[in-house]
Amino acid sequence: MDTSLSLLRSIQAGLGPEAAFVREELELLEASLRAFLAVRIDVDAAARLADLRGLIEASGRRPHRLLPYRTSLSDALYEYGLYEEAIEVAQDLLAFNPRYPHANLIACKSYLRLHRREEALPHLQSYLEMMRLADEDHAEVAEARRILQQVMPSS
Repeated sequence: MDTSLSLLRSIQAGLGPEAAFVREELELLEASLRAFLAVRIDVDAAARLADLRGLIEASGRRPHRLLPYRTSLSDALYEYGLYEEAIEVAQDLLAFNPRYPHANLIACKSYLRLHRREEALPHLQSYLEMMRLADEDHAEVAEARRILQQVMPSS
């Protein structure tokens, strides 16, 4: 990972002032990587999550350009146990694109962690409906089916 961050820094250093868009993209990518790593090893995670959120909020980009970074943020917030915040980001993603499967899955899982089954179920159902044609071995679809079995066991 240090190699990846070093590569990003060397690319940033070589950019001229006219490449502000690329520089911002690299900053967002670096912040996403740092948040991902920090959550995984639980070192300075809150600060890294705040950094990523701050960069996203300060960005003047159109929402569709921020989709991967908002998704990374929702994933990291969920992994770090900040379920209310993960829901908030997932809901923002769904406000932009109501048919975004991953945001539905993160919202579902976060609601379930908060023992809010009734709020989770519509997101789970939406996710499964959107992903109904996915490969049987698709990891997230398999996870969603396991969740469905847990929250709605067959009689």
